[in-house]
Amino acid sequence: MPRTIDLPVSLCTQENFAPFGQVLQLPDGQSQHRWSTTKTWSADFAIDGKMELMYARVEPIPNHFSKMERHFSVTQTFIPLGDAAAVTIFAAPTGDDNDTPPEPANFRALLVPGNMAIMMYRGVWHSGRFLVKPEPAEFIILTDEHTTTELQAVPNLGRGRLSHIVHYDKSHDITFCLTDPAGLLRTA
Repeated sequence: MPRTIDLPVSLCTQENFAPFGQVLQLPDGQSQHRWSTTKTWSADFAIDGKMELMYARVEPIPNHFSKMERHFSVTQTFIPLGDAAAVTIFAAPTGDDNDTPPEPANFRALLVPGNMAIMMYRGVWHSGRFLVKPEPAEFIILTDEHTTTELQAVPNLGRGRLSHIVHYDKSHDITFCLTDPAGLLRTA
């Protein structure tokens, strides 16, 4: 039977998300463009292939997991709709040519509030989303069309050309469980 490692949940902030990507929010300083009553700032979104904008409905799942994945060709972006707060587990990239997954000690379980969009750097390891509320939630996802195709073709991929998936229960005899010692999930 796999051993279980508890991961405490922390609130996602610009500072603690910085090793994994960018929190998308209006930056300080001058806008890059202005039209009449509109100001705009650019984000560092990057993609090698064709961008795919997806609407996703996520079903609630128990707060335990064993799968982590990463994508090499896109700075994958998640934009919650309707105040969809969720916990996602992140770990820094381990190198494009490195098949070694991150050590569990390097995982960070972050509660991403429903009014916060995030953009992950290429190669950042991440879990699925664990919803705070017990009903389905919706997100807009900006990703790479070829990454989606590869994941659908081989759902338990292992190492593909565009993605890498690790099932810790099979490869390391470990599962993970989210814990909430600070009571963040009750207030989200």
